[in-house]
Amino acid sequence: MGNTLPDVMDLLSSPEMALLEVSLGMVNPFGGESPQTTFRATEHLIRWASGLGLSYADFGRGDAEEVILLKGAKKKGLTGWIQYSDDEATQRLREQVHTINEWLSDADIELECDVSGVSVHDRKMTRSFNNGTFAHGGRLSGGFWQKMTKRQRKGIHLDGGPTVTLDYKQMGPSIHYGLEGIPFSGDAYAVPGYEFHRAGIKKVFGAMTHTGNRFNRLNDLEAGALPAGASLSRVCRDIEAYHAPIAHRFYCRSGMEAMRTESDIIVGVVLQLRALGIVGLPIHDAVLVREDEAELAEDVMCSVFTQHTGGSVTISKE
Repeated sequence: MGNTLPDVMDLLSSPEMALLEVSLGMVNPFGGESPQTTFRATEHLIRWASGLGLSYADFGRGDAEEVILLKGAKKKGLTGWIQYSDDEATQRLREQVHTINEWLSDADIELECDVSGVSVHDRKMTRSFNNGTFAHGGRLSGGFWQKMTKRQRKGIHLDGGPTVTLDYKQMGPSIHYGLEGIPFSGDAYAVPGYEFHRAGIKKVFGAMTHTGNRFNRLNDLEAGALPAGASLSRVCRDIEAYHAPIAHRFYCRSGMEAMRTESDIIVGVVLQLRALGIVGLPIHDAVLVREDEAELAEDVMCSVFTQHTGGSVTISKE
């Protein structure tokens, strides 16, 4: 598809057909965001299609579109999709996503008010894996609700009823402890001495589980996220001491494996809710459900988490 699409776009925008106007993207030589290639219908195409009675609902993504995607390892901060050989495991993953997409395509989903750039017909999900291996990542992505803010999502109605978002609290640490068979309760980010810097500790904890080496700088750490004068190496040592039972999971890229477990859990939750006749819209480590079905959905989330990790977890509701 990557080699064919440009040729198709060139043909549709050629003077002979004149069906599309294409604006080519480019790499920003000064850094920052680069404009992407965009296209829109020409006046000729609009006139030609105006008498066909088409609406936005008549357009969508084909069922043959690949829903299991694999990214290569990053090189110089860049990565791309790579080809992979199909086997029983990838076929099973694909069947699960197709089942979810079929369920969501028929669901009664409405928005209280219009949101710019959002269509309730945009419901197709994909799973994206990372670093050239299906052991890393795998989050469900896509669906109009993932493009919306928390506040905007409050306007989503399922089967005519208001909705709530059920969120796994401290999903990452809970998975790490669960996979080690170690009970954990309390706040994973309440490291003594950093009580007023919880967000910073959470950021460093995540970096410690995703990197393959110790580090003494973190580029995306906001100013004031840690106490003034605190060295990053000291903060890491304090986190290691606080989480001594799972300290061996730091600096070995266990975070991407935990993300695979997280994504398997969310897929399992959505499928289990489907079996109960409940629509659940996945949002990374959370699920949006109808408000009057939240209690049952919460039980499902806890049960599926235990099935995958052997541990327990807490669910928050918004």
